[in-house]
Amino acid sequence: TQVEAIVEIVSNITRGSVGGGEDLLVPNPVVDILEVSQGSTVFQEGVDWQQSGNYVDWLGSGNEPAIGTTYTVRWTYTKQMIKGTDYVDGGWFGESGHPAPGEYFYLVTALDGSGETGYDPAQVVSRDTLAGEINKLSWLPVNGATGYRIYRGTQNTDRADFQLLKEVPAGVTSYVDDGVDEIAGGNPPASSTAGVSMSQVSIALDNLSIINFGRPGLGDEPVDGSNCSVDYDYYLGRKDVIYATTKEIKRLEGAPSDFPKLPIVPEGTLGLCSVDCPPNSVDMTVQNFGLTRVTMDQIHEIINDVEDLKYNDAQFQMNNELQNRDAQTKKGVYSDDFSNDAQSDIYHS
Repeated sequence: TQVEAIVEIVSNITRGSVGGGEDLLVPNPVVDILEVSQGSTVFQEGVDWQQSGNYVDWLGSGNEPAIGTTYTVRWTYTKQMIKGTDYVDGGWFGESGHPAPGEYFYLVTALDGSGETGYDPAQVVSRDTLAGEINKLSWLPVNGATGYRIYRGTQNTDRADFQLLKEVPAGVTSYVDDGVDEIAGGNPPASSTAGVSMSQVSIALDNLSIINFGRPGLGDEPVDGSNCSVDYDYYLGRKDVIYATTKEIKRLEGAPSDFPKLPIVPEGTLGLCSVDCPPNSVDMTVQNFGLTRVTMDQIHEIINDVEDLKYNDAQFQMNNELQNRDAQTKKGVYSDDFSNDAQSDIYHS
């Protein structure tokens, strides 16, 4: 992937040698100049200066720093983010300054007004975590719990193997460990002091199709609420055709597409089936081009359906004709095709 984002920077700029001139801001391209100051003096936009592309343009009619002095500018600019420094695809496991790949063990405890549930080896879950992966822990809400604590360790032999990673409030029933949160310290209690019991915890690989900007202070982060431009590759599906020539059976690959279509079977060959190839998957499905046999029972069912349709349509046409006649003319008149006794009086002879 390639990510372009708007980031904020504060830097000292040296005033140029010409009064009322322009000073270039680097890095750029500049999106917006937020503040220009020198010491306790804050210069006013539109009075002292204006933005001119990537420059601070001093108007000359207001205040400005003395030539050759340094002043401070806070601005936003568009940056080509650096993968592995500013962001990663998926999780931060395996990146410099973050947990190494390997098997990680997790214990989740419940908190209430009395205390915390204790270390229980049977409640520990684990997963072999590869570089760039994310572990998602999930559990059922515990009635009476005021919060939960997540502990992580690299083995499960004793409670001292686990260290506190995160504490979450009562309404949270899942936690995503992407390698960003740092160990807070502290081990789970040896025994429970809480009046509640912790529910069973499950662990699974979480979605990796994300741009992860990591923890604050490592690399640059996009401005909150700003847009990011992401260039990425993704998989496309396709549909193939299996066909027969006079000598061999061949496979004709279709064009990959968001909405793939079947390729045209070559002239003089016999199409046998289509193969639906989903994106990034081996779960292919085959649709046979052969004729499907229809039984005599199915044919008779179709004939009966057609006869019923003809009968219902004929009755509708007669009733519709009567309904459209003048009310005086059709008074006391009804229609009956005498094909059954549906409208006959079978109770009086």
